[in-house]
Amino acid sequence: MKKEELRIGNHISFKGKWDGIIEELRSGSVTIKDNDGVFPYDVFEGIALTEELLLRLGFEKDSGGYHLEDIYSLSISENKYHEYLVCFNDRWLHGELKLTEVHQLQNMYYCFTGKELTLI
Repeated sequence: MKKEELRIGNHISFKGKWDGIIEELRSGSVTIKDNDGVFPYDVFEGIALTEELLLRLGFEKDSGGYHLEDIYSLSISENKYHEYLVCFNDRWLHGELKLTEVHQLQNMYYCFTGKELTLI
């Protein structure tokens, strides 16, 4: 993974063997919550977005895809390429914004709202 894609609180996967939450970012490594050790970035990968994970992130499934309602309105629909397209406050975000991994959704949500999006 690239350091630029990550921030504290992101959910990531250690080579598909176990998942963790970033606790600290260092120049060439990362520490994971509740895990002793410091790991280089390149041993981690993103966690693929799935229906199960969207529901665990607080989304509700509706006829158009998935919806998260708090102060803001956020909807996500899956396209035929298994990418998730985003509608924020009733505006579809077109172009290159296609989400495939949990940390991407967490980062986008934080940028829009200033709030953390965590798995429950």
